[in-house]
Amino acid sequence: MGRLDGKVALISGVARGQGRAHAVRLAQEGARVVGFDLLRQLDTVDYRLSNDTDLAETVELVEKAGGTILVRQADCRQRAQVAEVVAEGLATFGRLDIVCANAGINPPAHPFWEIPEAEWETVIGINLTGVWQTVSAAAGPMIDAGNGGSVIITSSGAAIRVSRNGAGYAASKRGLLAMAEVMANELAPHLIRVNCLCPGQVHTEMLFNDAIYRLFRPDLDEPTMEDTLPLLSSFNPMPVNWLEPEDIAAAVAWLAATTPGTSRARRSPSTSAARSRAGDGPMATADDYHQITNIVSKFSDCIDREDWDGIGALFAHLTYSAPTLDGSVSGQGNLADFYRRVTKEMDERWTGDPEDAKTVRHKHVFTNLITEVDPDGQHATCRYYGTVYAYSRNIPFTARASGRYHDTFERIDGTWQIVARHQDMDYPRGYVPKDVGDHVE
Repeated sequence: MGRLDGKVALISGVARGQGRAHAVRLAQEGARVVGFDLLRQLDTVDYRLSNDTDLAETVELVEKAGGTILVRQADCRQRAQVAEVVAEGLATFGRLDIVCANAGINPPAHPFWEIPEAEWETVIGINLTGVWQTVSAAAGPMIDAGNGGSVIITSSGAAIRVSRNGAGYAASKRGLLAMAEVMANELAPHLIRVNCLCPGQVHTEMLFNDAIYRLFRPDLDEPTMEDTLPLLSSFNPMPVNWLEPEDIAAAVAWLAATTPGTSRARRSPSTSAARSRAGDGPMATADDYHQITNIVSKFSDCIDREDWDGIGALFAHLTYSAPTLDGSVSGQGNLADFYRRVTKEMDERWTGDPEDAKTVRHKHVFTNLITEVDPDGQHATCRYYGTVYAYSRNIPFTARASGRYHDTFERIDGTWQIVARHQDMDYPRGYVPKDVGDHVE
C-alpha cells in the first residue's frame, strides 16, 4: 500500500528534470498522474527545452514504476489549455488531489537594465503566471470535489537569496512565495494545503548547460561542468555539489501525503497544522490557527526589520529569564531588550569588530511549523524551526543561527497571546557562545 493510493496528481513540466522525478515518485507512492509540458523550444531561452522524446521517456519510467500516467502538450501560460488537460484527467481518473506546479525556465543572464522585454515576459509568464494558471485551473474541481488536497509549487532558492544577472528569474520565483500564501489562505477552508519548495542547485539541464558554464567561467573558451564545479559548490553550505531531482521529489511526496492535521508551512499561516492535541477534541478553527501562526509571522518580520520594540509588543504577556552571551544573567524584563542585546552581541561575535557589526542585516526564515490547540480551545502550542541569517556589507560572509522553538499560547480577552517560549539554539561553525539562555518563559 502506497501513501498516495487512490490519489491523482497534476504535474506541469513533466517531460524531464524535476517534473519527471515527481511523476515517478508519486507513481511509486500509488498516485495516478496527469502531466503536461510545452514540448517546444523558445527563442528567449538559451538551452534545450524538453521535447516529445523526453515526454515518452517519462511515460516509460512511470509505467516501469508500476504507475499510470496521462500526458498532453500544453502551455502553462494558457488557462484554456491547462483546463483542457485537467478536464481530461478528471474524465479519465475521476478526481484530482495533488497539484505540482513545477514548470519553469531559466532565462539568459543579463543585468536587469539589459534584459530584453521578450525574455522578461517569457520568464514571468511561465514561472509566475503559469503557476497561477495551473493552480487556478485545478482549484475549482478540487473545491467542488470536497476531498481536500495538496498544492506544491516549485519556487527556488533564488527567491530567498538573490544574486546578480537574474532579476527576471528571482522576481518570478519570489512572487510565487507571496502568491502561495494568498492561495493557502483562500484554499484552507477547503482543506487544500499550499506549500512552496525552494530548491537550490538541482542536477537538471536548466542548470547544467553550456550557457551556465560560460556564465560562471567566462575566462575559458569552452568551459565544462567540471570547470564550474568549484564555483557551483561554493553556494552550498553542505559539502555537496548539487541536489538530484529525486531529492526534491521526496519532499513533494511528503507534502502530497501529509494530512491536514499534520501539515507544515513556510511563512504561510493557513497551511500550518491545526488540530486537537488530545486527538479526539474539536479541530481548531481557521481563525484560531491564523491568529497563532500570524504571531510567528510577525515575530519573523520584526527580526527582518530589526524592530525590537515590535517584538516586545508581540510578547507583552511574556517575561524572560535567560543569561546573555557573555554569561551574565539578565533577570526579568521585556523581550525587546533581550533580542536587542543578544543580537548585538551575536553580530559582534560574527564579525569580530563592533564597527563591522553595525552593517549586519538580518533575515529570519521559519519552517516545519505546527500548531496544536487543546480541546478546551483556550490553550495552544506552536512548534517550528527558525533560522536567523546575518548579512554583512563590509565582509563577504553569511552567518546564521538556528533554533527549535516551542511557544505556548493562551486565549486572553478573546485573542491568542504567547505566554511562554522554549528555544534551543544551534550556532554557526566556529562560533561557540558561553552560556546562552535556552529557556524564555
